[in-house]
Amino acid sequence: MRPGLIRAGILSFLFSVFLWLSWSGWLDQMADAQLQPAFKKSLITLATARGLNSLLSVAQGTEIALQPAGIGVILSAGEILDPLNDLVERFSWLVLMAAASIGIQITLTGMFANPEVNLVFSVVIGLCLVCVWLCRTRIPIIGQNTRLSGHAVRLASVLMLLRFTLAAVTFVAGLLSQHFLEAKQSDSMQILQQTSSLVENEVHMPNAQNESLLDSVSEYFSEQKQALDIEARLTGLKERVESTIGHIINLIVLYILQTLIIPIAILYLFQKIIRATWKALTPPSR
Repeated sequence: MRPGLIRAGILSFLFSVFLWLSWSGWLDQMADAQLQPAFKKSLITLATARGLNSLLSVAQGTEIALQPAGIGVILSAGEILDPLNDLVERFSWLVLMAAASIGIQITLTGMFANPEVNLVFSVVIGLCLVCVWLCRTRIPIIGQNTRLSGHAVRLASVLMLLRFTLAAVTFVAGLLSQHFLEAKQSDSMQILQQTSSLVENEVHMPNAQNESLLDSVSEYFSEQKQALDIEARLTGLKERVESTIGHIINLIVLYILQTLIIPIAILYLFQKIIRATWKALTPPSR
């Protein structure tokens, strides 16, 4: 069998597969199944980071005021919480950008999956296949015109690249993130939520409610008891802050990998594969 017929047969098979993918929406649905949970997680992470940022900002303006035996021991929480607060504020902006990026991917995936785009894609692919097979005949001018065949294949391939690249990159990146990054991300998020509870419990916040005299006396003696262990409390808070900073840095790395490095690497790999396919299936122009 002549090489030209083999190339035409392979192209017909590949384009038929992509036509099926286009109209069935299978790849688009798989990509959306990866994007929707990632978008929801990013919103939850953003809400947690914003909440912790607000809590830390309030806590920095308060003091741990413990006075054992009438001797004032007033320690500012700002020294301990300031590095964490700065990092959380920057992290929240990164998560916001990641959520916006995922939202844009969801919108574009839906735009490329509509019937009008599928119809244009089908027409171009059909004309490309007709051109490829006619160029294998002996029809004057058209027959054996490999340049025309090559241009037709390139045009169809570019359209195919625009139609499927985003969905394919999203799908593969989502699978990689799910298998290699999701567990670490969940662990770090759990630490972030625990830190919010710890800061809220450890730092004294003003109570706006009216308290009875008995409640006030009880709270006073409770504070005197806690003051005896103030060094241990501050040490524990400092260790928690340092641990949380490490987990936030870990989350930053994971989000950069998930939304930037992995998609770009997959896109580069797809580009190399498509160029190699063009070179193998498109004969030299004559």
